[in-house]
Amino acid sequence: MYEIPRGKIKRYETDGAAITAVVAVLFYFLYPLVGNNSLTGLFFPANSSVWEYTKLLVVPYLLYGIVEFFILKIRDARRFFVAKAVGLWSSAALAVAFLYTYSGMFGVRLAAVDVIGAVLLAAAGFFISYRLLCRDGNVGKYWLVGIGAILLLILLEIVFTYTPPHIPLFEDPATGRFGIG
Repeated sequence: MYEIPRGKIKRYETDGAAITAVVAVLFYFLYPLVGNNSLTGLFFPANSSVWEYTKLLVVPYLLYGIVEFFILKIRDARRFFVAKAVGLWSSAALAVAFLYTYSGMFGVRLAAVDVIGAVLLAAAGFFISYRLLCRDGNVGKYWLVGIGAILLLILLEIVFTYTPPHIPLFEDPATGRFGIG
């Protein structure tokens, strides 16, 4: 069993979902104002491609996860890394599926739907993380995979912001541009 009471974990995961959702919405509306350059591209979406939409969730999720790790004073980080990796990747994968599904069905992307989606996707990622943090069993044995998965997603976010493949996932539907530029 995890050394931190489930109620405390639930509170922090719920707070994380709310904070991530708020920051994602702020990022959604701020990124056109902060400019499309090398520095802001690390934290804010570089355009409105499906790939860059995932950054709305990934950056605040990771930042909150770092804070949460120290606030909860995690003694055995193995389970924490696995839970955060699965929650993070789930949010990103669900974001891609969500955007392609609704924009494919209706032939358009709407800001209101994008924003509502970001809120729901943040909640989904933290719910998955919460379930893994409270799960009995030895999920912690995959901690190296968890750390590797987190680092891989960070690397992919950076690489594909600056040198994205020229496929629809990375294309801004409004401008036809890819990544920063």
